[in-house]
Amino acid sequence: MHTPKQIAALKYLIAAARFTRDPRLELVKKIFWYLIDQSRGLSHDVCIILKEEEGYIPETIEAIGNLATSMNRSGYNVHLNEIMTAMNSELRFSVLSGCVGNPPASENDTSYTIWLSKQAYFKNAEILRVDRATLQGIDLGKPGLYPAMEQ
Repeated sequence: MHTPKQIAALKYLIAAARFTRDPRLELVKKIFWYLIDQSRGLSHDVCIILKEEEGYIPETIEAIGNLATSMNRSGYNVHLNEIMTAMNSELRFSVLSGCVGNPPASENDTSYTIWLSKQAYFKNAEILRVDRATLQGIDLGKPGLYPAMEQ
């Protein structure tokens, strides 16, 4: 189990990531925060599936998937999985086009799955349902690392 301070530091680093001016990056960060918050102290495998039926347009889904992948790759400045390793966490982020266990049925079926789990693309991770309003309500300025400054 990780301390609240460690989790707050992880969220702080995610919020501070700057590698593009794409405004959808903020939504990606909120998705990562939501996964962290639902992982029970970084101990429970979770994932989110973004698809049109959840209120996202295909262009946004595609951009979120690509940005989430970029935050996770070592070729960019964020290095999320390396941070997870430094925290001694067994969980890792992974991103895949399609739904858990199901690739998109056609080119017109746009979806992405984003995991925080012990195995990449883990089919037994708890699938979280989250609406856009919940994600929009996450305040990236309050990771909890410096509570006195975040009020």
